[in-house]
Amino acid sequence: MIITPLMWKSLDRFSHYFNHFWKNPIEWDVKRKMLVFTPISRKLKIWMVSIVLTIILNATSLLMLMPEILGFTDVHFANVVLYLVWLGATSSTLTLEILQEKVRLQGSTALPG
Repeated sequence: MIITPLMWKSLDRFSHYFNHFWKNPIEWDVKRKMLVFTPISRKLKIWMVSIVLTIILNATSLLMLMPEILGFTDVHFANVVLYLVWLGATSSTLTLEILQEKVRLQGSTALPG
C-alpha cells in the first residue's frame, strides 16, 4: 500500500482534532509520523469509563429490543429504528476500540512508506 501525502495530512488533522478529547490508547505523533501507544494507566481512566458506558448502552438497547423481537410487546416502529441505529453506532464504536487495542498489543507502531 502506498501512503500518499493526503493520507499523512489526514492523520495530522486527526491528531490535531482529537487532542481536544481524552487520552486514547493509540495516538498519532505528527513529528515522528508514528502511532504512539499509551499503556493502561490513570491517563486512560476517562477512556475506560467511556468503553464501559458503551457496553452498558449496548446491553440496554438489546434488552429494550428483545421483547419486540420475541413478540411479547408491541413497540412503535420509530422506537425500534431508534434503538437499532443507537445499537449500531455504539457497536461499531466498541468494535473499533477493540481493534485498536488488538493493534496495540501486536506492537505495530509505524505505517509503511
